[in-house]
Amino acid sequence: MCMYIFDEKDLIFGPYISRECDNIPLFHLKKRIYRKNISGAFNELELHYVTLSNPIMKNKICANDFCYFDRKEDKSIHALIERKYSGLFNHLTPQKEAEYEDYLIWKKNDSIPDEFIKGLAEEEKEGRFDAVMRHIVAEIEK
Repeated sequence: MCMYIFDEKDLIFGPYISRECDNIPLFHLKKRIYRKNISGAFNELELHYVTLSNPIMKNKICANDFCYFDRKEDKSIHALIERKYSGLFNHLTPQKEAEYEDYLIWKKNDSIPDEFIKGLAEEEKEGRFDAVMRHIVAEIEK
């Protein structure tokens, strides 16, 4: 992925996902300040960057606990992918991916009903990531 961190507060990243560089989606996360009960995505990606960009660090370990808040606790996205791969594959059609991306970039505000992100203010951007993950899990576990 490509990643940019500004003033240790804003993080923009783009996963390549086997696409040409001009066509990768870019996501913007703001560092958590007030609420702990939203995903640690910013801190996890920042740790990933620090780990991989340190030229003298030995035995580099990539973050393996990338997570989202499921209303009760932080859940591993890696575990979700490992256990629910076929459900994810079937659910994430190009149309669904576009809907989620529109929600993440604030093009559509009502496509994913999620009570938890109301009132997150500056942290709503990262809260939307968690809302998408909760929606995906709810859909594939029907």
